[in-house]
Amino acid sequence: MTASLRTAVRIAWASLPESRDRRLLAVRFVGTPLAAALFYFAMSAAGGGARDAGDAVAAAIGAGASGAAVSVAVLLASDRFEGTLPFLLMASRGTVVAWLGRASVLLTVGIGMASVGAVVPLALVGGVGGLDRVAGVALAFVAVAPASAGVGFLVGSVGLRMRDSLFLANAAEFLLPLVTGVVAPLSTLPVGMAGVLRLIPIADVIDAARVAATAGTTPAYWSDLGLAALASVAWGAAAVASWVFFGRLARRTGSADGFAGG
Repeated sequence: MTASLRTAVRIAWASLPESRDRRLLAVRFVGTPLAAALFYFAMSAAGGGARDAGDAVAAAIGAGASGAAVSVAVLLASDRFEGTLPFLLMASRGTVVAWLGRASVLLTVGIGMASVGAVVPLALVGGVGGLDRVAGVALAFVAVAPASAGVGFLVGSVGLRMRDSLFLANAAEFLLPLVTGVVAPLSTLPVGMAGVLRLIPIADVIDAARVAATAGTTPAYWSDLGLAALASVAWGAAAVASWVFFGRLARRTGSADGFAGG
């Protein structure tokens, strides 16, 4: 089982387009989160307010979350373009190990991109003081991985139903930072709008990170993380349901091309 999982991890990593070129790898997983986090951090001062550690960690998590979610969707699109998708759909054995390998890679991508993105913004605000605050922010950085994976998997699986599998992924990369409280806390939005956006698990993780960076692991922090966990499960369940539905559709048509809508 361990050897099979290691093989699945290597295959999943090799399926990512970025893994094939070191320069592209550096740009995607180092340059992009650094630049995106710095941009979001700069935008957080557009209203004239002072930037703090909360804005810094929100920018980092926003960069990591959008990058990880898009990586999930791109991986599914690559499976379709490169002919891997039929094996994932039709194989009766080994699919659990294959998806565990994919999950391991993608969760690592989410945590890694958020961590890389945090370097410059946190340096500009002098870091996060206090062990309690550091621990809270670190846990939020871990929580962003499953939160973004669920969103990315749902976006990717629905995207497979479209002729352009990457359309939704590209849209998500631009929209997620705008609707998850990266530039400004959701509390600054109208109550109804903020309530709807909190259904996105990434938004709850960002709220939790803001609280941890400025006040530590308060009850509000744990409440936000709890909501993020529930939302992540809901998005993941919706993603699995869509995958199962489209898989059955592909089996009825006899080809994974059945994913593509007319």
